[in-house]
Amino acid sequence: MIKSSAIFLTFIYAEKDALAERLTIMKAKFNLLNKSYTWLTVMEQLPNRGTHRYWKCMCKCGNIIDVEQSHLIDGHTNSCGCYRRYMASKSNITHGMSGKNIYNVWVGMIERCGNIKSKNYNNYGGRGITVCSSWLIFDNFYKDMGDKPKGMSIDRIDNDGNYCKGNCRWATAKEQCNNRRSNHPLTCKNITKNLKEWELVTGIKWSTIKSRIDRLGWSTEKALTTPIRGAKRLTYNGESKTLFEWSKITGIKYTTLFGRFKNDSLTTEMILKV
Repeated sequence: MIKSSAIFLTFIYAEKDALAERLTIMKAKFNLLNKSYTWLTVMEQLPNRGTHRYWKCMCKCGNIIDVEQSHLIDGHTNSCGCYRRYMASKSNITHGMSGKNIYNVWVGMIERCGNIKSKNYNNYGGRGITVCSSWLIFDNFYKDMGDKPKGMSIDRIDNDGNYCKGNCRWATAKEQCNNRRSNHPLTCKNITKNLKEWELVTGIKWSTIKSRIDRLGWSTEKALTTPIRGAKRLTYNGESKTLFEWSKITGIKYTTLFGRFKNDSLTTEMILKV
């Protein structure tokens, strides 16, 4: 009898733990804090209203609204109303610029920052890049930027900044290339290269280097010399080192070592041969 009671209690506790785990998973699944839904970003959870859960959200235009959770998830509510006005303006053009280059530039800017289904959303809206409230209206954008010069496209001076009058210019493809996040210069031991060039030298992705400096607060030297976890290693004469470390020892460029490393027909000695 005692044994049966112990088994029963064990079963009850196991079920209790399983239920607690399921509740934890459900809470995590429906935690919308800081998530973005089209032009809305979730700021905080509000008290339930009856059986409905509500969240306080900030619209891209700056307005604050309360939205029911299900309406966020299913896309029923995607802004404070300005997104609907924007879409209406697209279908009821009164400025006579529909189809012009400058209008297409504006539409593309709005789409990649505000439409989660846009193929470029992850590089813009997904990174927190927004369009200022004034520029949500085409006439204001056109007044500030004028016609698109031939051979140029819109460029943000601060690549991590938003689309607004003070941060945008018309630039050539070469100027835009130089302004990419991967082209920002870094100096280490009196050698200056852009992030993409340091990636080739160190074997560390430029985005990792940038994240180490901007988000982790590492020094430039530490960001460039600390091997990444899971880095490709090579063992020679009992010494196991990363390709980057062997590059420093042998003087062979990392890219050369990496190319040799991928060639299965080469021995370790052939890979490290100067």
